[in-house]
Amino acid sequence: VRSSAASDVYKRQGINAEYGKMMLKLTRRALTHHKPTYKLNMGEKPLVGVHSTAALGFNSQVDAYENARPSYPKTAADFMVKELGLKPGSKVLEIGAGTGKFTRVIASLGFDLTAVEPASEMRSKFSSLFPSIPIIEGSAEALPFDNETFDAIVIAQAFHWFANAASLKEFHRVTKPGGGLGMF
Repeated sequence: VRSSAASDVYKRQGINAEYGKMMLKLTRRALTHHKPTYKLNMGEKPLVGVHSTAALGFNSQVDAYENARPSYPKTAADFMVKELGLKPGSKVLEIGAGTGKFTRVIASLGFDLTAVEPASEMRSKFSSLFPSIPIIEGSAEALPFDNETFDAIVIAQAFHWFANAASLKEFHRVTKPGGGLGMF
C-alpha cells in the first residue's frame, strides 16, 4: 500500500490523516518485524495476549492516538445501548478501552462502568481523563473479574486484537445470565 493511496482511503472514510499515518506505520512494522512477544523498554512485563507491534505502538504513541483517533457517533452507541437493553445502573465492562474514545460517548449514560486495557500508558491516559471510572489491567483472554459480574460487555473497534475462543469464553464467564455483548 502506497502512503498516498492509503491517505486517499483515509480521507474518503473520514479518518484523521495523522491517525491514518500512525496505523499505516504500525501495519508496515507488523508485516515486516513480527516477533512473538515484545519486552517493553520501561521494564514492564510483556502485554498478555497483545501483538508485539500493538504493545510497542500503544505504549509509545499514546498522545498521537488520543489526538488523532476519531470518536464514535452517539447514534451508534444509542443503538448498542438499546439492543443490549441497558439502563442507568447497568454494570457494563468496556474491553480494549484505550484512552477512552468510546467511553466519552457512554460515560454520561449512568452505567456502572468498568474498563479493561492491557497497555499501561493507555490506562494512564484514560485515568487522567476519567478519574471516576475504574480501568483495570487485563486482557480479553484473562479478565480479572468474578463470574457473572456484568450486565453487558462493550467493545469499540478492538475485537480484532483478541478475536479468539479464549476471549469469547471469558466474555461468557463474566457476563450475567441474559447479559449481552455489543461491539463495532
